[in-house]
Amino acid sequence: MNWENWIPALSSTAALALGLYLLRRIFIKLVEKGIEHGFDKKLEGLRNELKASEERLKSELRLKEAEIADLRNNVLSDAVSRRRIFDQRRAQAIDDVWGNTIALGRARAIAQQLGMFDLAKIDKGVEENPKLAQFFEMLSAGLDLKDINIEAAQKSRPHLPPIVWALFSAYSTIVHIAVIQVKLLAIGTGANRFVKHDNIKTILKAALPEQSQQIDAFRPEDYHTLLENLESEILSKFRDLIRGSDLDQEALERARNILDAVRSVEPNLTEAQAEAST
Repeated sequence: MNWENWIPALSSTAALALGLYLLRRIFIKLVEKGIEHGFDKKLEGLRNELKASEERLKSELRLKEAEIADLRNNVLSDAVSRRRIFDQRRAQAIDDVWGNTIALGRARAIAQQLGMFDLAKIDKGVEENPKLAQFFEMLSAGLDLKDINIEAAQKSRPHLPPIVWALFSAYSTIVHIAVIQVKLLAIGTGANRFVKHDNIKTILKAALPEQSQQIDAFRPEDYHTLLENLESEILSKFRDLIRGSDLDQEALERARNILDAVRSVEPNLTEAQAEAST
């Protein structure tokens, strides 16, 4: 076969090969394009999803911050409100205790008048001399033991520091003892049988520890001169409360000692009051 006859065949084969090659390239391009398009589409979708998630997270964080801020504000508001109520109750407690202290003024005056007598001699004298008993009856006229009312102060105790209540307890107990002594003398009964002077001394030394030596040197009839000192101590603690001063451990220990001394005299005080009321 002449080579000229191969030219058309070769041309056709070359054209076919070229066409297949071009088709293959086009197909590859289309496939790559399709893959790239799909990838870009998925990537774009992922970006959108991440962005949406980020926005949701930011929104949730803002919501949480708002909730925390509201909670914090509510807590602070409640704390301020509770503090205001606490301060109001404490102020009322101070008024109640001082009001009861003033209300004990007549009883305190009797206690101070009792200090003018030699109590040891008076105890014996009233049992032998009715006129002496009549004097003490006149001294205590118009003052009933029931009039010594410290109910308002007692109700205020939860709102007061222990030392304030302890000092008031010491004051009111000593005044109460003095009135009972006078009432007993008025019926011709020696008060020392029920109320020991050492009990009063113990209360005073616990309430006024810095004056212990002076108290040891006092006669029993001198004890009532320290009622003014107790009043001053109560007022001093009131001022500390108003200034917002904290109580120290020493004050707590002092309060315990005072209340222990007061409690130690209560049984005898109850017995003496019952005798004085007969």
